Amino acid sequence: MFYSKFVNDGYKRLLESKGDLFSSIISMENEIKLNDYENTEESWERGDIWFDQMTKYINVLFDLQLQLAADILSGLDEAIYVRQRESSISISIMVAVLLVSPMIIHAIFVQTRKIQHFSANLEMKTRELEEERERSDRLLHQMLPPTIALELKSSGTVNAEFYQEVTIFFSDVVNFTLMCAESTPMQVVDMLNRLYQSLDCLIEQFDAYKIETIGDAYMVASGIPRRNGNQHAAEIAFMSLAIRNLLHRLKIPHIPEKHYVLRIGIHTGPCAAGVVGKIMPRYCLFGDTVNTASRMESTSEAYKIHISEVTQKALEGHENFLDRFITKPRGKVAIKGKGVMSTYWLESKDPSKDIMYVKSCVIKPQNRTVLPGSVN
Repeated sequence: MFYSKFVNDGYKRLLESKGDLFSSIISMENEIKLNDYENTEESWERGDIWFDQMTKYINVLFDLQLQLAADILSGLDEAIYVRQRESSISISIMVAVLLVSPMIIHAIFVQTRKIQHFSANLEMKTRELEEERERSDRLLHQMLPPTIALELKSSGTVNAEFYQEVTIFFSDVVNFTLMCAESTPMQVVDMLNRLYQSLDCLIEQFDAYKIETIGDAYMVASGIPRRNGNQHAAEIAFMSLAIRNLLHRLKIPHIPEKHYVLRIGIHTGPCAAGVVGKIMPRYCLFGDTVNTASRMESTSEAYKIHISEVTQKALEGHENFLDRFITKPRGKVAIKGKGVMSTYWLESKDPSKDIMYVKSCVIKPQNRTVLPGSVN
């Protein structure tokens, strides 16, 4: 633009044809400079707008480059034509042209170098934007099932669904309140973090999805959001037996002589599911099946897997029931809000088969530095 009025005018004309594109880019650039990256929540929607605006701006520069090239070629063609027709021009004019031509070529070279530098810088920024978008996608997939996250990104909303039959798992740590009273806050966090990391690793080996954790409560479901026919009860049963096997190998970080002790409850039935909230959307399950599964856990016992009669019948219909499972009647149990129910204890017929899921999921405790002045 400094060396060529053609470039200057063409640049302004192309930007005018794009409306307020440049002012929008400047505004978003200032917004990015002002961002507090540690406390600002990423927005893929704003990032997508930035990417779109910068793409349009690159296209403007590309169009300008093409026009400049066409103008240069046209000028060169005209110079050749004039030189052919006026071969008798004096040596002085020829010398003048020879003196001016290097200046023009140098100006073109400088302009081209600047455009190339700008393009390379923009390409680097675009790569960084793509990396940020991938990080945002990974974070979203940790909060929501991948299929639900994809639907939420594409349409902005997710319709709630009804599932005719799913199996829901609940567990919590026995005597957790007492353990918290005898531990520092950091020890409580480390204790739950090691447990949850190990359980997260383990459930990835089954057709199950972790719904949420609340304190020491851990909720998992199978048959949702991906329907898997009549496999959901067996998948949760396999997972529960593997978890119980894992607990015998998993020691509490600040009490190495003790292992984690869980109560486990399982129930099978219908439920509804949907995404709740916009600021921090969560995938939630609703229905009496959720409540009953929670009651199965709260009325369970340490190191035991408490299942409802519905789940027991669902397991009996599975092809591997006789080879892998044993269900022992517990008898009639008073369940809050449900009355008296017939329930069962779930056992493994061959515990050695549950070990193969466990070995790679014993997460080692992490060493943390306690800052001076930390409150216990």
